[in-house]
Amino acid sequence: MKQDNLSNKVTWFRWIRPLLLLAIIGFMVFAYFQWGNELTLDRLAQRQQALRLSLSNDPVPVLACAFLIYVFVTAAFIGSATAISLLYGWLFGMIVGTILVSFASTTGATLTFLASRYLFRSEMERRFAARVQLVDAAFAKSGTMYLLSLRLIPGLPFFLVNVLMGLTPIRLKTYWWVSQLGMLPATLIFVYAGSTVPDLATLNARGVSSILSGRFILALLLLSLLPLMLAALRRTKWFGPSTLS
Repeated sequence: MKQDNLSNKVTWFRWIRPLLLLAIIGFMVFAYFQWGNELTLDRLAQRQQALRLSLSNDPVPVLACAFLIYVFVTAAFIGSATAISLLYGWLFGMIVGTILVSFASTTGATLTFLASRYLFRSEMERRFAARVQLVDAAFAKSGTMYLLSLRLIPGLPFFLVNVLMGLTPIRLKTYWWVSQLGMLPATLIFVYAGSTVPDLATLNARGVSSILSGRFILALLLLSLLPLMLAALRRTKWFGPSTLS
C-alpha cells in the first residue's frame, strides 16, 4: 500500500512539474512585457514626485509592492537588482531600504534555489554535469563557507549561485541565513549610495558618477577584499568549514 502511494505521488509530480514550469515561464514573460519598461530609471525619474507622494499617503502598500518587485527581479533575473537597490535607498532611506532589500533579495534567491532543486534539477544535472560536479566537490570540502564565499564575490551573478546551490545538499534554512549574511555588505553599500542621491533625474542623467564618492569607493574596495579575508579565516582553527553549518 505504501509503495502504491509513493508511486502515485511520483507520477503526480511528473505530470505537474511541466505545468508548473510553463506557468512560471508564462508569468515571467507576461511580467516582463507588462511592467519591464516601467522599472527603468528614465520612467521612474519622470514619476519621482508621485512615488514620494504615494509613500507618504500609503506607506504599507508601497512597501509591500516594492518588496514583491525586488523578489521578482531577484528570482527571475529580470532587470538590475543594483539599480533597484539604489532606487530603494533614495525612496526609503538607509534603514528601511536596507531591511527591505536584504529580506527581498534573500526571498527571491530562495525561490530560485527551490525551483532549481525541485523543478530544474534533472535538466541542470544533464546539461551542466561537469559544473555540477565541481560545485558538489567544493561544497563537500568547505560546507556552507563555500556559499558565503560566493556571496561575497563582487560581480558574480547571484542568479547562477542560486541555481547551482539548489543542486547541493545544503539545508534550506542554512541557505537562507548564509545568503542573507553574505549579501548584506553589498546591500548596505548600494542602499547607502542610493540614499545620497538628491533625485532620480540626477541618477538617470549622470549614472554611476552621481553616486561616486570617497566613502563609496572605499566601501567597494573593502567589499572586494572580503572574500580574501574569509579565505584567510578559513585556514584558522577558529573559523573552519563547519562553523556556519
